[in-house]
Amino acid sequence: MAGEAIFEIGRRLKHVKEKDLVHGEWNTWCQNKLGFTRQYANRFVKIYEELGSNGNSGFHSLSAKALYQIATLPPEQRESEHTTSKGEQKTPSEMTVRELRQLKADLKKAEERAEVERKERERLEQLDDSTATFLRKKESNMREIVGKAYTELGRELKEAQDELSRRGSKYEGVFERWYTSIGFKRQKVYDLINRYNLLRISEEVSDVIEDLPVSLTYEIAKPSADSTPAKTHLPFDVEHFGA
Repeated sequence: MAGEAIFEIGRRLKHVKEKDLVHGEWNTWCQNKLGFTRQYANRFVKIYEELGSNGNSGFHSLSAKALYQIATLPPEQRESEHTTSKGEQKTPSEMTVRELRQLKADLKKAEERAEVERKERERLEQLDDSTATFLRKKESNMREIVGKAYTELGRELKEAQDELSRRGSKYEGVFERWYTSIGFKRQKVYDLINRYNLLRISEEVSDVIEDLPVSLTYEIAKPSADSTPAKTHLPFDVEHFGA
């Protein structure tokens, strides 16, 4: 069932639910008239409410399962590019249902981490000034240590990738087998390489980038959809952070 038909079903179900039935009849109506549960019907309504007026033509060829996964993403994430577990850059409309479910799980984890960090910041703000300053300094030092370590990992991976590529087609696939054998996953490897490439391009702010949370530098370092150098896509003012 293509997206346009799904949107129309959602529109009609929404009309019945809101205009033709009194409170409490929706569940019975769905079971008696449609032969499925109100939860299933609500999915079509949700898809229509969230995506029915969206002009993205990519949604029109998707299945109901895929559309529901997209409809339950945060609005700001529905058309952004994301990195799949295979290291590919895709928008939600280009993803499989499995990839969409993984994206939702990843976003939920990121939200949970952000909430933990927010609560920790609030806790630190309640400490006396000297203790809070001391702990912030330690946090900064540890972030710097971690940032430099990740930079070195990216450098080693990039050098290995380039050397195997230089040696020709005989070594095709060796790089992936090698990093897998030492416990790295594809997405992590290319996150580290992209981050290292960003630092090489943006040497004047490399110290600033290394001090940022590693997850944020991965987002900054994602390849652009066009050929513009990554340097021009930094989400901060170079002169301001370089001062």
